[in-house]
Amino acid sequence: MSRDNAVGIALLAGCGLSLGIMLAYIKGGVRPTYGGPGWLAVGVGVLFFGMLIAGWWMGRGSAGRFTGNDVGGPRRSLWDRVRRRRDEG
Repeated sequence: MSRDNAVGIALLAGCGLSLGIMLAYIKGGVRPTYGGPGWLAVGVGVLFFGMLIAGWWMGRGSAGRFTGNDVGGPRRSLWDRVRRRRDEG
């Protein structure tokens, strides 16, 4: 297994866990409620939208840079880019 697949596998595992929880609630006939602290729900929402905006902001300049030609070269995975920064720094 390649390290590049770890994010996809973690996402798939999270979706499977969510599916299991939802099916358990459906089978039990119970309506799920959140009983945790209110700040946690707000924090998760802020983190989600903050990462969404940051991803849009960081990727907006690279979307059309090489449109129409293949001058950009092969795309590197996130792991390769992180490893390269660590080697350079």
